[in-house]
Amino acid sequence: MVRRPLIAARLALALPLPSTLDSFLIRSIWPATVVLALSVFASPCPVAGQEPPTPSTDALRVFFDCGTWNCREDRVRQEIEWVTWVREPQDSDVYLLVTGQRAGSGGFQYTFDFEGRGDLEAARDRLVFTSNPTDVEEEIIVGLIQTVSAGLVRYVALSGRPEDVRIEGVAPGDPLEGTQQTQTPESDPWDFWVFNTQLEAQIDREDRERQDQYEVNFSANRTTDAWKIDIGGRFDYRRREVEFEEGEPPFVDEREDWNVGTLVVNSLGPHWSTGFYAEAGKSVRFNRDFGYEISPAVEWNYFPWDESTRRRFVVLYTAGVVFRDYETVTIFDKTEETLLQHRLDVSFRLQESWGEARFGIEGRQFLQYLDEFSVELRGDGSYRLIRGLGLDIGVNYEVIRDQRFLSGEGLSPEEILISRRELGTGSRFGLELGISYRFGSIFNTIVNQRFLSFD
Repeated sequence: MVRRPLIAARLALALPLPSTLDSFLIRSIWPATVVLALSVFASPCPVAGQEPPTPSTDALRVFFDCGTWNCREDRVRQEIEWVTWVREPQDSDVYLLVTGQRAGSGGFQYTFDFEGRGDLEAARDRLVFTSNPTDVEEEIIVGLIQTVSAGLVRYVALSGRPEDVRIEGVAPGDPLEGTQQTQTPESDPWDFWVFNTQLEAQIDREDRERQDQYEVNFSANRTTDAWKIDIGGRFDYRRREVEFEEGEPPFVDEREDWNVGTLVVNSLGPHWSTGFYAEAGKSVRFNRDFGYEISPAVEWNYFPWDESTRRRFVVLYTAGVVFRDYETVTIFDKTEETLLQHRLDVSFRLQESWGEARFGIEGRQFLQYLDEFSVELRGDGSYRLIRGLGLDIGVNYEVIRDQRFLSGEGLSPEEILISRRELGTGSRFGLELGISYRFGSIFNTIVNQRFLSFD
């Protein structure tokens, strides 16, 4: 009964078209027949002895909440089959929140917070996995799966279902392949220094438009518990040529930007830090032929820094000297100037089972010109209102009174359209709102990656 429509569809595709009906069929009936045939081919065809896997409703129920970059969630759910992955936190026995941050070596540190629900509410654990910068994708995935598996074993035992898992270990003196070893400055020949270089080139050609872009990036950093040193630089060359009308000269936009900078931070304990920031560079958009900034800074975090992946409340203050050599004369009739500037930045971030919230306020001011300042308010968050219903919101508002770099020569319409230089403005405002609702099966154990480009 299942095979007959398939055979009929194949025969229909093979039949020749009557010549007198060619035009009509091609324009109407024939496309519909092709779509119908493809739909029949795509319909489920059960094969003897095979049944689609059914998620278990008796196993430990786990909700996976990825609160950071690239958690590889699909692979984790696919490989760990001895628990039931559910779609909503309200249906879970264990809530798993994954947060992360960039590690000093250039790798990524994932923090896994396991929180029991219901009868397991008293159980809470935290595990950490740090990838190496040279790890390939599969090595990172294996580390994530091993960490999640190790964390879930205790909850399976507490739930009274230890028979759901099989535990394997390694003998003493025979460490698991790939296990990371704790390094010290004495045992590290690079003394914790990590270097990175990157070269990129992009060439695009059309009949009336040509674009070239070349970019060079380099960085060096050393990160320990006591010190953080970042050194980096970038050179960017872009050229765009557009022909509007045949015979007229083309419009050419050519930019050459670069900057180098360094950040040095000294930890004074779990809450306080001090350091300085210095940079130099050129920027066409901000009318800067050359400039530099040197700013000492002090920072305070209300929460200990070892909790920074989940929550932080940070106050940062900097004060320093800024020098600018302008490409064109400014609206204040300046070709170069030296300014004293201070900045205060207050930011808050929290990630919990109900969602995520981030707020911040930043203010900058020139000490010679107290009426020239800028203040920016920013915030975004996601919140689970009720089962399946989520709300996302982002807002940004800035009062701007310190655009001393604006060109006094004015901007052409082409420069405005391609954003070659910054436009004068007194404020900026942005708002993003999103709402989502999911319903249906609470289980999502099965992973199917077919036709992934259409997802």
